[in-house]
Amino acid sequence: MTKIDVSPSADKVSSDIGARTAAVTLSDVTGPTTLTYTNGAVGCGRYTGGGSIFTSGGVRVTHGFELHCSIADVPNNLEINFDGDSFHLESLTSVHCTFPSGIPTITGTGTGRYNGVSGATITFLFTDEGEPGTSDDASYLIVAGGSTILSASADLTFGNQQFHAQKCKVK
Repeated sequence: MTKIDVSPSADKVSSDIGARTAAVTLSDVTGPTTLTYTNGAVGCGRYTGGGSIFTSGGVRVTHGFELHCSIADVPNNLEINFDGDSFHLESLTSVHCTFPSGIPTITGTGTGRYNGVSGATITFLFTDEGEPGTSDDASYLIVAGGSTILSASADLTFGNQQFHAQKCKVK
């Protein structure tokens, strides 16, 4: 799923595109409500690269990764550093590669170490919008101990992220 539209009012839906979930609340509805899911093409391959973005508060966040479009394909590595803190992916728990509007996009979730302590979770999105990489997007939400540690999303200021297509394996 790459997009969710609700008519007549978007306040009736909550969604998490990365997790490919949506919830619709219908109460006091006087007319029909339409929920439209938009699916993108699914890809096989891997993403590599890294770079820097800045939070709305001006904190520089750097990341580097090699992530596959399937949990079964390894290695899957992701490291994020910010403001003296770090996150290291230990386990990729979900991943999805799509091409909304022709842009290679990887979304996923995982668990890892925040400042060396296991148990943190991450939700991420990375795009490859061509060269030189400054239009590539990075988005991450890191939660540790029930608290949001980092929530940041922006075009890369420095770096490059690349999608490497591979033939899909038949199971």
